[in-house]
Amino acid sequence: MLKLFLLKFSESDSFSQLEYLSQYLSIEKRERLLKTNIDKLKIRHISGEILAKYVCTMLVGKSFSDIEIVYDAVGKAFYKNEDIYFNISHSGDYLILAVSDKPVGVDIEKRKNFNFRIAERFFSASEYQWLNAQPKVEFESNFLKIWTAKEAYVKATGRGIAADFTDFSVCGHRFGEFKIADEQRILADYYQEKLATDYIFTVCILI
Repeated sequence: MLKLFLLKFSESDSFSQLEYLSQYLSIEKRERLLKTNIDKLKIRHISGEILAKYVCTMLVGKSFSDIEIVYDAVGKAFYKNEDIYFNISHSGDYLILAVSDKPVGVDIEKRKNFNFRIAERFFSASEYQWLNAQPKVEFESNFLKIWTAKEAYVKATGRGIAADFTDFSVCGHRFGEFKIADEQRILADYYQEKLATDYIFTVCILI
């Protein structure tokens, strides 16, 4: 089971309009709100967790107040005492929520200028070789195909930024034909799509 939910923000969105919802957030998320002075980030923090709780009520048939979100030692969020998983990502004007019956990770990124030095540092040898072989005009989109897949994978596993991005590889670089592999062993499957003209997102489910 995989369900995706997308929010699109606008410049007119106001934190003051959503601030009352902070009372329904987890302790960890409320603490994060206190640490940022950027209203756009506050809006995304509130929106993501409230959406995750609301979706859970629809899937498990519990009331909103009975859904609790907790965080582990490395900061990965979970539904407490539920057999479903979720993950959230945001970039630019969009926020995406992925919910699954298996550990899941999601990453959305807006296209921007990247360079080969980043790929050389964070991509495996096979990924870097593939990227170099593609037309240079497609570099940004191809870079994001790999980057979002790797981000989604480490979020699904809970390794996060502590992960070494070079110790696993994305296999098959066409949309809809992705696998994550480690020494020829398939670790995860994932779904990837372009959004509007400037965004790519990837959802990774552990298998």
